[in-house]
Amino acid sequence: MRAAALASVVVLAFGGPAPADDTVENPEFTNWSKFKKGTSITLKSIVTINGKASEQTLTETLVEVAANKVSIVTEVTIEVRGNTLKPNALRREVPKTIKLAKGVKKEDLLAGRPTGTTDEGTETLNVCGTDTKTRWFKFKTESANLTTEGRVWIADGVPGRVVKSEQSADGTAPAVTLMDRIEIKKP
Repeated sequence: MRAAALASVVVLAFGGPAPADDTVENPEFTNWSKFKKGTSITLKSIVTINGKASEQTLTETLVEVAANKVSIVTEVTIEVRGNTLKPNALRREVPKTIKLAKGVKKEDLLAGRPTGTTDEGTETLNVCGTDTKTRWFKFKTESANLTTEGRVWIADGVPGRVVKSEQSADGTAPAVTLMDRIEIKKP
């Protein structure tokens, strides 16, 4: 459940396949396909729901690079109230092309611009010891009596693109998620 909060940041940054008319180059494939098999990233997040915090570490490892897809294995470790949870690793296939979701503009998807973007700019961040030029996007979405606001920083030259995010949601279970990239390994 809490792993879904971290995964939502990735979905916000990259979009995902959905029924539509246009097929476009998948930005996630384009990014990961530039790296060698064995490249991995580790993201750390603190998720606070109803005032109770948990820590999550998510590691994505590139395990296959092919002409029409890349395969990534995702491992999550969750620390909550002194307990460690480690769900089974998940392997996912990232296709070279995806269908553009209805209402999503191709230029927004390719730029990494999340739905509901209200502002954007550039900023240099220290990413795992290296000053990296990033693009940031502020966003706000509303659905089913839930308002989510946040900011995400991406860098095309970094595996996985997302280097940092901040997100808050109101509703019956208010939540705040703060995420930073803490490690990049290249073979």
